Amino acid sequence: MKILKTQALRGPNFWHIDRHKLIVVRLDIEGNIHHLDNLYGGLHKCLPRLKIDHLPHTAEGLAQVVGECALEIQRLAGIAVEFATVRATADRDVYNCVFEYQYEECGRYAARAAVRMCQDILDTGSYQELGEDLQDLRELRLDAQLGPSTESIIAEAQVKKFLAGTGEQSHDPARLWHLPKAHPSYPLRSE
Repeated sequence: MKILKTQALRGPNFWHIDRHKLIVVRLDIEGNIHHLDNLYGGLHKCLPRLKIDHLPHTAEGLAQVVGECALEIQRLAGIAVEFATVRATADRDVYNCVFEYQYEECGRYAARAAVRMCQDILDTGSYQELGEDLQDLRELRLDAQLGPSTESIIAEAQVKKFLAGTGEQSHDPARLWHLPKAHPSYPLRSE
């Protein structure tokens, strides 16, 4: 199993009408659908809250497992994410695995960690690096997030739709706020 391409979406997209921050991973399963029962058992040892028993024992099911693992790894690092989906491509055993992120670097890291985890469990039956992955994700999250007061200002501005663009993190004030336009009934003064 390998990642062919990773793309971070930061605005309206094809995958979800409301969720704008998505990671799209083009994933080649490479026929790795043997021993999926062992994979599910190994994942339950690493990620006990992961609910994957309902997934089919197919290549598409394995791609869904990778997406769910990426979400769960982010959740364990304290990042609130919910959405994941998988779509087949025209190529055999190649899938677009799409999942939500809050901080782009964390989402990209979670994608790589989820693929590593699933491949290691398929190959060896266990995954020993989860603690390191979670620590790295927490550090990435702390580096990416704003301070608490700035974060609350930005969140409120997003609710009131004051933010320009997609609401991505920017420290450039010119990119953060729309300047109010003159109302047609209030003429501008000229001096």
